[in-house]
Formats: sequence, structure tokens, C-alpha cells
Amino acid sequence: MASNHLNLIFPQWQGGGPDLSTYYGAAEFRGLYLGQVPTTEMDVDTEAATAGEHAIFAYPTIAGQLRHTHSWVRRQAPDTVFTLGGGCDAAIPAAAYLNHRLHGDLTVLWFDSHGDLNTPASSPSGYFYGMPLRTLLGEGDAGLLAQIPLPLHPRQVIMVGARDLDGEEQAYLQKHAIPVVSVEAARQGAEAVLQAVRSR
Repeated sequence: MASNHLNLIFPQWQGGGPDLSTYYGAAEFRGLYLGQVPTTEMDVDTEAATAGEHAIFAYPTIAGQLRHTHSWVRRQAPDTVFTLGGGCDAAIPAAAYLNHRLHGDLTVLWFDSHGDLNTPASSPSGYFYGMPLRTLLGEGDAGLLAQIPLPLHPRQVIMVGARDLDGEEQAYLQKHAIPVVSVEAARQGAEAVLQAVRSR
């Protein structure tokens, strides 16, 4: 473990809509698995989420929480980060920080049945938890993209387990030849994932 390691709790839940279940889920995971481990938790608004802006539900709250967390992580300047989130969009601050710190020399393994590759324009729901990876890749809302100093390049990304994809997400994967390791292949062990990493 690197000497300057950060355990970040960022229970942002608004990306999934008005349901706070991912907020409470993060608290439960912390209690069950992190115990005495030193952690830092970012404050998130627990008031009822409302309709947003820029075709993103709860946009002002999400943008503010991401901005605060981005800024805090940069000030800590950790070598490594473990993030326990609410929704998938909680991964954005750490991933963006590490990609910038490593000057783009980062491979991202995105474990999810969904692609998380929508933009506000293509999202069927307007929920931000379906957009975080595309945001990290430099496409989406301009205000959120301004918080990412160095977007990922598609060649840095490997999808693991993606199988419930919207049409826009499928088209993006095909256009950029992003590898997708199936659930079946991943269950056989790490070799399929390692091979995908080597191929990049």
C-alpha cells in the first residue's frame, strides 16, 4: 500500500434519482467492512432531490458535490484512492484525479452490467449514474467536464460485465473498439481481464 493512501467515502446518491437507497447502502457497507479503517467522508445533501438542469436530474446538487470532492481530493494529493460510493458517479473525482496525476498512464476497468456511457442528450432517464464513464471520457455537460483536467482516452478503458447497454452506449463501444470482458469470461478467473489490459 502506498504511504499516502486515501479511503474516501462519497455517498452521492442523487445520480440514481429520488431514491436514497444508495446513500444508505454506502453507510451499511462502511459499517460492515471498513470498521476501524481510517476514512474520510464527504458531506452530501440528503434533502429530497428535485428536477435538475441541463437534462440531468438534481444537477445543481450533483455538480456542487462533485466540485467539492474534486477539490478536496486534489488538496490531499494521495498516491492511491479507495472510494466507497453511493452511485457509480461517485467514482468520478478519484478517477479524474488519478488520470491527471499519472498523465494519462492509467487503465480503467469498469465493472458494471450497464455501460454508464450515456450523455445528457442520449440518456433515457436523465439520471447521472448512467453518464459517469462518458463524462470521464470528456463528453457530456460542459460544467461537469470543466472539473476534469485530463479526460480519459477510450484506449484506457476496459468494460467488465457490461451486458445491459442502450443503443448510444453500444455505438460508442463499437466506434472506439473498447474491449468488453463478459461475465462468463471474468468468472473463469483474472486471465481474460489481464489479457484485455495487455492488449491496450
